[in-house]
Amino acid sequence: MQSLNDRWYSMKTIRRALLSLQELHRNRMDRLEIIHSIKHRMQEQGAESNLDVVNGERPVTNKDKEIENLEIKLAQLQSICPQKSEDDHGQDSLELNCTNAQQELQDDDLRVK
Repeated sequence: MQSLNDRWYSMKTIRRALLSLQELHRNRMDRLEIIHSIKHRMQEQGAESNLDVVNGERPVTNKDKEIENLEIKLAQLQSICPQKSEDDHGQDSLELNCTNAQQELQDDDLRVK
């Protein structure tokens, strides 16, 4: 009689353990689905996932490179076309210089491509 009770208790314990494992698996799958849906929404919105951050820095994107190129072009334009001072009344020549400088930069861009 004792061995029958031991078996029944063992079966009951095993069944509880299996149910616990199944519940843990469901919880894990739910978490994975939530993480996946969050990552998907972030990608749709154009945001980068925090999981992509390496050593506290996010990777350089094409937008970052484009912004950097535009900043370089702006600096080039500003060096070619100095800001008009208060004493300077030659606005036409300044605008002409800036237009010429912009054309030179566009020509350089076309040559690079």
